[in-house]
Amino acid sequence: MGGSHEPDYYLERGFRVSTPACHLRRGHCCGCGCRHCPFDPGGVHGTTRVRAEYRQLAQEVRESSQPEA
Repeated sequence: MGGSHEPDYYLERGFRVSTPACHLRRGHCCGCGCRHCPFDPGGVHGTTRVRAEYRQLAQEVRESSQPEA
């Protein structure tokens, strides 16, 4: 398993900005129109299809969330 863990957010001008990894860990679009939404279409609550440019990150997030045997 990979030891790297993408952060869930960063701070920008006092606001918490969620990263694509954070959204992918949630597993679906929240529908808020987030800047880094990895889902297609973005901004549509409940969408689970991952945009092509985020598929590798989605795989890494899935692998890191599985318990080690």
